[in-house]
Amino acid sequence: MNKKYLAIVFAFSLFLSGCGFLNIESIPSHNGFSFAIPPSQNESEYWMNTEKLIQDVKKKYDLMSEKSVEVKSFESAVKSWDLTNEEVKRNVVTKYIIGNETYELVGVKFANPTDNIPEEFAVQLNGKVLFQKPMCFGAEGPIQDVRKINGKLAISYVEGTCKYNGEKEINSRMNIFYDGKTLNEEYTVEGSQYLFSYKDTIGFVVTEGDKHYIFFNGQKISEAFDSIPTTQCCASISPLLNVYENGAFLFRGSKENIYYLTEIDLNKYLELKDL
Repeated sequence: MNKKYLAIVFAFSLFLSGCGFLNIESIPSHNGFSFAIPPSQNESEYWMNTEKLIQDVKKKYDLMSEKSVEVKSFESAVKSWDLTNEEVKRNVVTKYIIGNETYELVGVKFANPTDNIPEEFAVQLNGKVLFQKPMCFGAEGPIQDVRKINGKLAISYVEGTCKYNGEKEINSRMNIFYDGKTLNEEYTVEGSQYLFSYKDTIGFVVTEGDKHYIFFNGQKISEAFDSIPTTQCCASISPLLNVYENGAFLFRGSKENIYYLTEIDLNKYLELKDL
C-alpha cells in the first residue's frame, strides 16, 4: 500500500474538554512526511495563532491546498425548531431547509403511548416519505447533518435505537442516506458520516470498530485514526474536512492524543485501486 500524503503533527493532552494543549513534537515520517508546528509561548496564544501556523506550514512545504481554493462540495440545510401547532400535532421534531425545500423529521413510532421521544423517524418532503428508519435521538438529536450533494439529498443519522450502559449512552453507529440508499449497506462498511464530493465522486468518513478512515470512490484512502472530527468542538482547531479545486483534501485526525493535519490528493483515487 502506497498511500502518499503530507501530515502536519499536533500533540494534545485530552483533558476534561477534550481539547487541551500539551506540547508539539516531531513524529517519524510514515508513508509520506510529517512536520511539527512551531510551539507557541502559551496555550491561549497557540489557539489564537493555529490558523496562521497552518497557513505558514502549507506555504513552507508547498502543499497542494496552498495552490488552490477551497470549494464547498455540498449545500447545507438550515435547521429550524420553529414549529407550528399543526406540525407539532403531526409529530414533526425538526425542519431542515435547503433553498425552497423544507424537509421534516417526523416521529412515527414510539416505545410506549406516554413516551414523547420517538424511536423511529421518517424524513418527509411535501408529505412524501423519503426514508424511514429507527434512529437514536440522544443528546444531539438523531440527525447529524442534512445536505445536498451533486443535487441529491444526503443525511447523516444515528442508526438504531439508543443503547445504554447504566445511565451512560453508548455511541450508536452512524449511517448516511444518499440517492435513495444507505451507504453502510451499499459499501459494506460498519459506519459512515460526513459525505463530501469531488468531480461527482463521493467520499465520507468510515468507522470500523474504534478506528476511522477517509473513504473515497469505494476505497479507503487514509491510514486508521482514533478519531476524525466531523463537527467543530473547538473553534480554533481547524480544518475539519476540506476539498480544494485541484483535488487536495485536507483533514485532521488523532492517534494516541496526537493530531495530524493530513493532505491527500483525491485525483490519485478517481480510479478504483486495490489498496
